Amino acid sequence: MNVRTAEDTDINSLADVWHDGWHEAHARIVPAELTQLRTVDSFRERLRAAISSVRVVGPPGAPLGFCIVKGDELYQLFVSPQARGSGVSAALLADAERQFTENGVSTAWLACAIGNERAARFYEKCGWRRAGTMINLAETSAGAFPLEVWRYEKVLKTVEAVDRTAFRIALANLRFPATPDESITLACRAIDAAAAKGARIICFPEGYVPGYRGAGKSVPPPEAAFLERAWAEVVAAAGRANLAVVLGTERVVSGALVLTALVINADGSIAGFQDKVQIDPSEESTYTPGSDRRVFHTDSVTFGVVICHEGWRYPETVRWAARHGAQIVFHPHFHEAEPGSYRPTTFGDPANTFHEKAALCRAAENTCYFATVNYASAGSPTTSAIVAPDGTLIGYQPYGQEGLLIGDIDLMAATRLLADRLRT
Repeated sequence: MNVRTAEDTDINSLADVWHDGWHEAHARIVPAELTQLRTVDSFRERLRAAISSVRVVGPPGAPLGFCIVKGDELYQLFVSPQARGSGVSAALLADAERQFTENGVSTAWLACAIGNERAARFYEKCGWRRAGTMINLAETSAGAFPLEVWRYEKVLKTVEAVDRTAFRIALANLRFPATPDESITLACRAIDAAAAKGARIICFPEGYVPGYRGAGKSVPPPEAAFLERAWAEVVAAAGRANLAVVLGTERVVSGALVLTALVINADGSIAGFQDKVQIDPSEESTYTPGSDRRVFHTDSVTFGVVICHEGWRYPETVRWAARHGAQIVFHPHFHEAEPGSYRPTTFGDPANTFHEKAALCRAAENTCYFATVNYASAGSPTTSAIVAPDGTLIGYQPYGQEGLLIGDIDLMAATRLLADRLRT
């Protein structure tokens, strides 16, 4: 289930979810003075102030539920009535626990109103234990409201402290797979090689499993069973290597074929998909555009994914990711030489097409890292490269040469300053 960062368009719907859920659960068990302060407007203002920390499930503008983490506290978790029993609450809670773990929290806590038995049962089912009661200072428009509550705690998996500045990434500049099965083999081999080099995340080219369906490419028809098997093998490889993965692939959504990136956490759990939303006109007979954007959180980094055409031609896609917290934007793409085309040997050659210059701009105009990854092919007009937040080139893979491009990046440099300064 996809958990994403909330957008401004979600605020009104989330305020309704919060207001209705809070009153249903609390109006009969808390003082009337507190209930009177719990208006839709008050929830709306609190959401607006915390929007960058709000995580939601559901489509933009119509979320089904949300959670907010503050330090070591699970601050809020509410879902709409129609989402109860669907797994939304569990997905939001798991996302919150992942945030705690990544931030080095060993014991998380939450406040539950005394008498809110339904919520208490849910937390206990998910491994939280009631530690006792406490006085919680509930936030209201009139100031802090002291309220005795149940305190729940959960001891989380111990994690080693991570270096929040140095971060090693790998780009898999691989040959086009001869068969779908070879795409799995090459992907798993690259994951092992990247882990051996100390990388913490690896990104593959567009549609790498089973292979991009471009002109002149003989890729078998889409097969859901193959994709499920392929993803399972790559997920297992990621878990064994303790390496996060951005896998260029495809999936069938409501009978339509969609280019996508499957994002896998370092523990082998699936973080979700980022579909290609802006497809090239030449792809319209083969692929269908997706409809949603999100950012991902793994280890100590927040990142987004834009796929090929949308990163080259639609800078708004990169800016969206940066404005939603992305320190790195990965850019899986497919770009092979055409007959008579220019054959570059250095990155950003003025005689070459605009594409590589666009990569420099995507980083500089958002003050974030931009990591673009292509297939290895003879005479390829673009190659895999990593660009720093100031638009300077960190490194690139020699054109047509198969292998991993490894780069160490300083996350503190990804301030997203220029993205956040946007005014419209």
